[in-house]
Amino acid sequence: MIGRWNIRSRVLLLALAPAAVILVVLTTFMTYLRVAETESGLQQRGAALARHVAKAAEFGLFSGDRSGLQNLADGACKEPDVSAVLILDARAQTMAESRSPTNQSVDTAPLLYIESVRQSLLRFSDLPETPELATGTKLGEVRIEMSTVGTEQIKRTQWLIAVVIGLVCLAAATGLALLTGRSVAVPIQQMAVAIGKIGDGHLQERLTPAAGGELRSLAQGINQMATALQISQKDLEERIAQATRQLQAQMEAAEGANQAKSRFLAAASHDLRQPLHAIELFAAALRRKARGYEMRELCEKLEESIASMDSLFNSLLDVYRLDSGVLQPTLRSFPIQDLFRSLEAEFRGEAAARGLRLRLIPSSKFVRSDPMLLRRILANLIGNALRYTQTGSVAVTCRRDTAGYRIEVRDSGPGIEPDEQKRIFQEFYRIESTAANDGRGLGLAIVARIAALLQTEIRIRSQVGRGSVFSIIVPRGPDVLVADLPAKAPRSLPCVSPLAVLVIDDDPLVLQSTVAVMGDWSVNVATANNLEQARHVMLNLRQGAVLVLCDLWLSEHVNGIETLRSLKTQWPGDFYGVIVTGDARTETLQMIEKAGYPILNKPVSAARLRATYTHFLAKTTGDLQRGDSA
Repeated sequence: MIGRWNIRSRVLLLALAPAAVILVVLTTFMTYLRVAETESGLQQRGAALARHVAKAAEFGLFSGDRSGLQNLADGACKEPDVSAVLILDARAQTMAESRSPTNQSVDTAPLLYIESVRQSLLRFSDLPETPELATGTKLGEVRIEMSTVGTEQIKRTQWLIAVVIGLVCLAAATGLALLTGRSVAVPIQQMAVAIGKIGDGHLQERLTPAAGGELRSLAQGINQMATALQISQKDLEERIAQATRQLQAQMEAAEGANQAKSRFLAAASHDLRQPLHAIELFAAALRRKARGYEMRELCEKLEESIASMDSLFNSLLDVYRLDSGVLQPTLRSFPIQDLFRSLEAEFRGEAAARGLRLRLIPSSKFVRSDPMLLRRILANLIGNALRYTQTGSVAVTCRRDTAGYRIEVRDSGPGIEPDEQKRIFQEFYRIESTAANDGRGLGLAIVARIAALLQTEIRIRSQVGRGSVFSIIVPRGPDVLVADLPAKAPRSLPCVSPLAVLVIDDDPLVLQSTVAVMGDWSVNVATANNLEQARHVMLNLRQGAVLVLCDLWLSEHVNGIETLRSLKTQWPGDFYGVIVTGDARTETLQMIEKAGYPILNKPVSAARLRATYTHFLAKTTGDLQRGDSA
């Protein structure tokens, strides 16, 4: 209980308790002595009065003088505290009796004093006709009743005075204790409040030192401590501010370096993609015209090298897009089987070339994700699995999971050491003991970035010598009706195509390589270096539909978007525009996307170029058929 008291209560208790105990003890003791003295005085007065009356009644009893004895009794009864006086002879007969009506009526327990009357002073033989009596003969007795009413009243008065004095002294002691407690407790409470404020960070808090003694020294010590802490805080704040400025400068430098890297990557990608785009198209045209085994083999090697360079450019471009935030997922519900079918068609040939079995287990499940980004993840995982697996198979499955669906890519490859499993998602990191010659260490880094963009993660289970399992969790999608897909474009182009192609580029090699490739497809291909030439060329085109493949940057003041808009206004038939560029900067891609034109990133392979043309040819053919039926 006392442990919960504050300092003021404890000081008050410490100052008041001893004074109260001493005061109570002394008052009680002194009052008790005074009361005992009063009682003793009453008893002594009663005994003395009884002796006095006995002496005075000796002659009256001897002579039988009732009148004198009565006067003696009445006189004794008038004494204080006397309630009754009774004088008896030797035969116990009442000779005189006197009672006080006041004391008799209120006293319930009087004190009785009896004194014998004996012969002592006179020798009655000297008197005539009186028999001789022996000295000490009992003549009678005197009985005196003393009332205790007065004494009790005095005792009560004494106790009341003692209580009043005790209360006054206790009040004085309490006041003194309060003053003492205040002089001690208030400074301590102020110190406690100040220490609490200092602890909360208000280091400017200061105490006014007490009058003197240890409390003054303690207050001064607290002030000195607060001053030292304030100085230390200012010094620490200055150091933190300096470190923050240094860190900010380093962050700005790192951000500047990252932006410079991105600008360099975008510029280098654009400048290098231009000749690579032309080389790839020339290589495709050369392979169709090559004769002889050695020539064809050289063309295949050339195309493999170009494909490798193209893959590296695409990987670098993906890293740039993911780091710059230009890629944003577009979520929708779609059947996972469509994605499996597309991936199987893409990797079936590579798996067969490596002597591996590729299995994509059919599934009727619907998932909710970005199909293009999810496909890129699975394509990279399947490509890695085929690259690092020497014998056996690669399987892709879609299974139920508590969080949705778990898509797994399993392989029978060499497996991955536990300490390597976290590092494989770093950029340009490859496991040296099992690294394939064509790996660059970017595939899994891109996969991890895309997974983070889709708000999920790539998980791995692997055991050395028994293969690996890469998995990704995707949300469930509602089952939706799959619309009838349009008829696939014909694999071979008609001899006279209704869709003409206009290639606009300021690089002559790009124009020549495009004509060399598309010229073999029975396509009417025209070229132009700028907008004016394009307008002139379009006047001579005989087809009712035109596909314009336009480079983004034709000059410093004219870009491909403006060129396509201008040409579309003068073309009377179907007009399809596609931007071809090697510029991978975020603002450039956003500008093209805002304009609403499809993008072909350089270098463009012959297969992709043919797929693009076939797509728009299918649209043109469908429009023509609908027009004929109408």
